[in-house]
Amino acid sequence: MGKKNIHVDVCEGNLTRDAELKTIGERSLAAFSVAVNDSYKDNEYTSYYDFEMWGRYAEAMGPYLKKGTHVVVDSRPKQQRWEKDGSKRSKVVFMVDSIRLVGGQKSEDNEGSSNGYTPQPKPTEEYDDDIPF
Repeated sequence: MGKKNIHVDVCEGNLTRDAELKTIGERSLAAFSVAVNDSYKDNEYTSYYDFEMWGRYAEAMGPYLKKGTHVVVDSRPKQQRWEKDGSKRSKVVFMVDSIRLVGGQKSEDNEGSSNGYTPQPKPTEEYDDDIPF
């Protein structure tokens, strides 16, 4: 049987915090969260999604991923499992395939104007599925 990937075409929202950049083994990781506003039958709500970007792409994009920046993310879900205090835990994070910055963060000097940066397509790189979290 061939490998089947679930793929989320687009997630659009604002970063809830600056990306956390770190190195695991010899690979770079940029972890961040995106708030997505939506509505259903006159009720508005916000959902929060965790994303991870690995390798050279994380190194290149990480410094641009600041709180409040409006982004469009193309990704796929991955369930992470671990054990803590004898209890099994899991969560779903989204592995970034590509990301587009569509606006700058709001500040007193910058009222949400675009930061003018359009990232290049992600380099082809395999994700390591055996990362221990």
